[in-house]
Amino acid sequence: MNPKIEENKMTPYLKRYRMKITALGPIHVGDGKKLKKIEYIYDKQNNRVFVLDTTKTYSYLEQEGKLCRFQEYILSPEKDRCKDEDNSKDIFSFLLKENISKEIWESWKSYDYGITVREDKRLNEIHSFAKDANGNPYIPGSSIKGMIRTALLAYLVGNKVEGSDEEGMFLYRKIDKQQIQYTLSKAKKESIAVGKRDLRKESGELEALVFHQLELRNGIRMENQRNAVCSILRGLLVRDSQPLSLKDLDLAQKVDLFSENARRRDSRISRDDKEKTHAISTFKEVLRPGTEIYFDLILDSKVFPYSLDTILAALDYFNEQCYSYHYKHFQRPTFEKGIVWLGGGAGYCTKTVSYPLLQEEGLDFVSAILAKNFSNYHDRDKELGVSPRTTPIFTQSNHTYDQGMGKIELVES
Repeated sequence: MNPKIEENKMTPYLKRYRMKITALGPIHVGDGKKLKKIEYIYDKQNNRVFVLDTTKTYSYLEQEGKLCRFQEYILSPEKDRCKDEDNSKDIFSFLLKENISKEIWESWKSYDYGITVREDKRLNEIHSFAKDANGNPYIPGSSIKGMIRTALLAYLVGNKVEGSDEEGMFLYRKIDKQQIQYTLSKAKKESIAVGKRDLRKESGELEALVFHQLELRNGIRMENQRNAVCSILRGLLVRDSQPLSLKDLDLAQKVDLFSENARRRDSRISRDDKEKTHAISTFKEVLRPGTEIYFDLILDSKVFPYSLDTILAALDYFNEQCYSYHYKHFQRPTFEKGIVWLGGGAGYCTKTVSYPLLQEEGLDFVSAILAKNFSNYHDRDKELGVSPRTTPIFTQSNHTYDQGMGKIELVES
């Protein structure tokens, strides 16, 4: 007996879908860690970074009697260093000082990738990618579910969406559009004055109004709608992706592309007038464009009242809003179905519902929020007609990619 067929017979309300996201741009999902300069070797001559297996590195240094000298080198203060510069030391300088050959230290590598550092920036810490217990990169299911949640929130508020005709386990509240409009109005007035903290509060209230549709009883009384047990998202299950290969990793520097209007006025723009970019010393491990990410999406029809078609429509709607209110100002990618925005560093509009919910009023709101929370430049966004007025990109082999961009499709149902 095929165990998958047997499982479907026993739990017909669980609908399992095999999905694939193909990276169209670099995708970064971090693990909260940073690689320091003693954990990698930056070979400037060949534009490559070698991430070290620290066990092999320290075993060799100890075996050769160099470990104590290495510790002294790392801990000793460095003279003639500017106060604003990174004061950490790199292992590569020590290896050169000790005449340790490339043939030796290259055998310590765990993996490596190429890099081009732009605009005379320094390679300091590297934000590492999420990896499983075996050290292989992967996308946590929570990251993919968060992407879906954001798109679904915008879609359910902005469109009339019918739920499933199947009989669920619970009764469902109707989405109160009037209360949603009141919450949005309050957010526009109060969040700008208070800042990020209140913006998160209003976002939480919106999610409760839209997703907490289950009518549950706690004994003789109804469960408070704010309680997460009332959320239909309990029935949207996303498994971690299949493990990927370390060969799928690349290293990307944070580079912002300016909109056409902003290019004429912003002093941060690259001296090369053709580029219209601004690079900073932030580097992240990313999945290479072209990487295929496979994962399972499971819908519990007894709890979650919407279909896979609704989820895909929500993702398309969200991308359309991102393009209409943001990407078109940068001549960045034309709108097409199936495009999703995944991971960190993909930009403000891909992580929030400000534009989908506020539409034409979104520019005033977003520019005011950014000006309140960031001291530089955003006070001019409204005048320029786009906020934020930069979008993150990645350039490689004379090709420009958009950070976090992917294409989703159904592989098997």
